Amino acid sequence: MMHYLFHRYWLVNVNRQGDTLLATSQYMDTACEMAGIMRVGVTDFRVTGARVETYRAPEGAGPAGTTELDALVGVTAYPGAGREVRRAVAHDPTGRWADLLLEGIKGLFQAEYAVFRERGFATEADFDTWFWRDFAGTCVYYSNPGQGLREFSDHIRDQVRGGCCFNRHRYCSITDSGEEYLVQAGLSDSFHEMGIALRVKTGSMEILHAGGHTLRALDTICQRGPERLAMLPGIPLTTAARKQMMDAAGGPAGCTHLADLVLEGVKTLELALSGGRKPEV
Repeated sequence: MMHYLFHRYWLVNVNRQGDTLLATSQYMDTACEMAGIMRVGVTDFRVTGARVETYRAPEGAGPAGTTELDALVGVTAYPGAGREVRRAVAHDPTGRWADLLLEGIKGLFQAEYAVFRERGFATEADFDTWFWRDFAGTCVYYSNPGQGLREFSDHIRDQVRGGCCFNRHRYCSITDSGEEYLVQAGLSDSFHEMGIALRVKTGSMEILHAGGHTLRALDTICQRGPERLAMLPGIPLTTAARKQMMDAAGGPAGCTHLADLVLEGVKTLELALSGGRKPEV
């Protein structure tokens, strides 16, 4: 008989307010509830304000409340900012703040298309060309230039975004049968939708079975990404095996979003087994 151990949910929203983008990452799990909020400039993505609001704190992690993160002011909220974010939240008693804020930065990155002119691109085609150049080889889509794939601008051409630049919902849950854990994770956002399921042996944490499916993505070639999940069985679902899992699910023939969901399974299982407290890793 399966019984639930732990749930995690994220809702990321990026809205434009004049010359500012407001990225809000709302988060809830079995042990706590919080939000990470960042304001950045539209033209340079530099942080002008950031805070974490804790509404329900994990047991032993101190009282709920708001923490201003002045150390993030001036940081460019873009991929590669992980070290600066982690330094700014080194005093976090919950072990969740960095990932929460980085989720907002991912949202800002995805929202960039909505402000491509302010970011210095004259046309949609210029933005597409830059993406192909700078992200070549990062996934199965961006590893196949010149193959007549649908451009990102064509994928979202019919969308009317207004001031709402990007939305993403993500979840991960752990259930326990006694002999196995079932890890289920998925996301649905303004551009993508996909999910994975992993069966994991208790004790050894070895992945016994892995599967998934992509429902929405840039092009049909993205459907090849879930095929890479078949390389996961035999690898332990642990932080120590992070690189093995990334190599299997991600890389030039895989999907970065699916790989992120696998890694989220690692963190969620660690939290489930620690009773929701900050894992000692």
